[in-house]
Amino acid sequence: MKTTPIIAMLLLAAAGCLGQETPARQDAIPAMDVDFVLKNAKPVLHEPLWADLSVANNGTSDVTIDFGANYIDDIHGSITTPAGTKVEIRSPYQGGFAAIGKAKIAARQSWARTYLLNDWYDFSTPGRYEIALHVDALPDPKPLVIEIGPRDETKLKTVYAELLASASSRNAQVRLDSARALSLANDPAAVPSLVKLLASSDGSAFARAAEGLARIADKASIEALLAAATDKDPFRRQTAAYHLQQARPRIDDRALLKRVDAAIGTSVSPH
Repeated sequence: MKTTPIIAMLLLAAAGCLGQETPARQDAIPAMDVDFVLKNAKPVLHEPLWADLSVANNGTSDVTIDFGANYIDDIHGSITTPAGTKVEIRSPYQGGFAAIGKAKIAARQSWARTYLLNDWYDFSTPGRYEIALHVDALPDPKPLVIEIGPRDETKLKTVYAELLASASSRNAQVRLDSARALSLANDPAAVPSLVKLLASSDGSAFARAAEGLARIADKASIEALLAAATDKDPFRRQTAAYHLQQARPRIDDRALLKRVDAAIGTSVSPH
């Protein structure tokens, strides 16, 4: 059977498109390469997810890229869930003190930063996720595909214990990142580590631990917050009471609710 010239031309054109990448954005600075790569190996449900964003300047002139407050506020894009729903990436920056977020990348040099993806989305079900990232003036990196496996309590306990240890690091940024990741765990396996973090002398770590316990809101979490709500330190007492108030809608135990209401009624919210 003979193929008409028009059909043959269409077939050749389609074949030529196979394997081609999405065209580069016209507003992107030339000679810039961007990669967005997941650090986790075979992540499971409720495991904190980390990804490296790296930018290479292959040009002959220095370039300054504005990522927004804390190097995150001007990062945009979308996350496609296992159900096929597309949600916009939301910035975790809520105002207040922050790093300026401008990165100067010298010619022939590169810049990189690690991001906690749970700051953008809760990844509450196993399955396939796809993250499409956008930063003004940069070419969009290849979408990041994440396959999240079923919950694995043994692995989670190990991961949470490692985060707890890192929350005592001499490096301030590591301490902050680890406490933040632990506070977003939202899994009962994180409670023992969060309770230990709640005992930290670091006020910021204490607040993150209280936030994480309130998010989980099981009996062990609420008991730890109730104990903290009687602390002699006003900041700790008020912070614990505030997070008890946030956890209250998720508490079903009536006797526990009565104790929570008593703690909330005798403390003033710090917010």
